[in-house]
Amino acid sequence: MTNIRQIISLSNSAFFTIVTSALEAYSICHQDDSKDDHVPLETYGNLWGYQAITKRKESLLHVVLADSDTSAKCKSGEASPADDAFELKIDFADSFFPELEYLGDFHSHPYDVNEVKTELEVQREKLFERSSGDAKFAKYQQGLGKNYRLQIIATIFERLDQVNRASGHIKGDLSCIRFQYDKRTIWIKAYAYRVDENENIWRKVNKDTIALICPCAGVTVETING
Repeated sequence: MTNIRQIISLSNSAFFTIVTSALEAYSICHQDDSKDDHVPLETYGNLWGYQAITKRKESLLHVVLADSDTSAKCKSGEASPADDAFELKIDFADSFFPELEYLGDFHSHPYDVNEVKTELEVQREKLFERSSGDAKFAKYQQGLGKNYRLQIIATIFERLDQVNRASGHIKGDLSCIRFQYDKRTIWIKAYAYRVDENENIWRKVNKDTIALICPCAGVTVETING
């Protein structure tokens, strides 16, 4: 872990909410579709937790809780949150969970065989990474004065058959983990941001210095060291 400067840690609760929210938007029919013409949707939510320093002097962002934003306008290729929903939740957190900070948000990238033919295509094209729109959205959130330090993307692709594969980081990228659920492959990718105090602007942390850990998925600091 000599190059790691930023650790992103997901609690069991945060992992549960992020993944089940993404799965529901992906799999369950909504009011404007049916089982025959169902289109997987994106999902959106906020991340709550705290920032700390590890004994190895890495910066740590620990996500304690995630919420699913039910008022966000979710489509197959985008999710647009409502500003007043954020204000409601930030006030609620301040009243009942004052020990937690707003860290950022999560959303999903849903792909099925009608859009992407194979899992290999998702992997090769790096469709689990952020889009240009995602990058602009993060910058927009920071421009609103939010202490926006973390963006998580959960990508889902459903295969025609089930595959057995161990959970873990994808090759060459400790900021992304991949695991299997039923016939679905799920990637969770983390982006971290920090303020450059010299220039007073937000910068994305280099992915080569980030490690995402999620004990619930069997990915821990020991896994990285190993």
